Amino acid sequence: MQFVDVKTDFAFKKIFGSEESKNILISFLNALLDFGENPIVELVIVNPYQLRLMRERKDSLIGIKATLANNIQVIIELQMINQLGLGKKPIFSNITQSTKQQNQAVIALIISDLSLLKFPALDALVINKFKILHEETTGYMELVFVELPKFQKTELQLSSMADKWIYFLKNAANLKYIPQTLNDEEAIQQAFQMATHFNREELKIQSNYVKSINEQSNKILKGKKGERQAVDDEKAAKLRLAKTMLATNSNVSFVMQVTGLDWADIQSCRQ
Repeated sequence: MQFVDVKTDFAFKKIFGSEESKNILISFLNALLDFGENPIVELVIVNPYQLRLMRERKDSLIGIKATLANNIQVIIELQMINQLGLGKKPIFSNITQSTKQQNQAVIALIISDLSLLKFPALDALVINKFKILHEETTGYMELVFVELPKFQKTELQLSSMADKWIYFLKNAANLKYIPQTLNDEEAIQQAFQMATHFNREELKIQSNYVKSINEQSNKILKGKKGERQAVDDEKAAKLRLAKTMLATNSNVSFVMQVTGLDWADIQSCRQ
């Protein structure tokens, strides 16, 4: 059995944002957002999956109006971020106006196939939550980041529903069968089933999405290698100049000033 890569915008929206995805989405959101004693009991997908829009690479966000067990209404914007999505408008900029107008909770849930939060204190945290209060209303915006590269648990280490859903997102494309730990969860089982139910056109579109992500990743990697090579070449040229200057008995301080090299680099030129 082969499952599609859920980490593309296309597959992610089909699996979590289709009209028949309600049970999957409720389980997923309750696991990752953790509403405690008042979980989501009902929801409406504002902009459900449409093949035509996804074919044109439009409307990859999933807009949700959720009702909690205590009847509180919550707006949720769900998005998958990968290399291809780096140039997109940040999700939280789209919902700020909703926070002002509706005086209620607005949550942006960002699933990222990249490590976005480059802070040492957050290196070990897969899920990070930030809350922004609006000064003039009682509304607030909550930003929730789930960074898949930071998740390192194996199948035998999965303990919570959040673990299981994150494991599904990160590893589905590499699995040949549904792990028993995940198969016991009805909603995740349904998600796996949807990850195999792609028609010929959808598989072609999915393949194009994967190809674009890989091309973008390779382009970024090539650019970084080029930058590192340019830095190395520049330093090598400075070292050659320093050796030439030292060979003519130039003052060390003068050599350092001209080349911008430090004392240790200058000393290496004499070896």
